[in-house]
Amino acid sequence: MINAAITGVGGYVPEYILNNEELSKMVDTSDEWIFPRTGIHDRYFCEKEESAMTLAVRAAREALGRSGIEPSELGAVVVATMSADFATPSLACLVARELGCPETIPALDLNAACSGFV
Repeated sequence: MINAAITGVGGYVPEYILNNEELSKMVDTSDEWIFPRTGIHDRYFCEKEESAMTLAVRAAREALGRSGIEPSELGAVVVATMSADFATPSLACLVARELGCPETIPALDLNAACSGFV
């Protein structure tokens, strides 16, 4: 029997936050219009040197650090996203490479929009 376990979780968001007030200076809108319809006050934006891969790698490194597991010990790399940098290679393959995982482990993207986080 093969067992799977989540032994650590991590996350990372870009530092730049665009709030509704700033957005209203760019387009004809307001927080009073946006928030009741979307529940959004702020959104995170990548800087030029950031990408989906750099965000995922930072989150993965945090998860590995919390778990005490080395990248060589991982059984698979799964990335849930609808905003990968490329269609191919998959974001998971790029993350596995950046982490230094063995080339023999499975790496796959789960492109399931909102349900991907589940």
